[in-house]
Amino acid sequence: MVQFDEYEDADTLSVLEYNGDLVWEIDQQGPFEPPIRDIFEMSGSIVVTKDASYLNVIRSNSVPSTKLQLKISEGFVGPYREPMRDAAIFGSWKLFLEDARRPIENRTKIAEFCVKAGD
Repeated sequence: MVQFDEYEDADTLSVLEYNGDLVWEIDQQGPFEPPIRDIFEMSGSIVVTKDASYLNVIRSNSVPSTKLQLKISEGFVGPYREPMRDAAIFGSWKLFLEDARRPIENRTKIAEFCVKAGD
């Protein structure tokens, strides 16, 4: 499950800044399906449409869980949209920090995820 928190008072947060690009690597062999099966609405799945890619997420403190989507290209979290057609859903991915000045073997893995279909 991929959860996130929002902080209202940004003045009290400390963050790290990294030099490089975030690279999402979808596992083509991992759980994959066209719309409307087991993983299409599961938190952590990546929905790929012709227009954009979205990561299904939920708020960590909401009961019941509120489904939302992170638009990967913009870093914007918005309401969940159910993909009815022309979409592919991937249930396994890795996120890397990549510096163009360094070889790809030296990129830094930030996170990896694989849904458990049937949960």
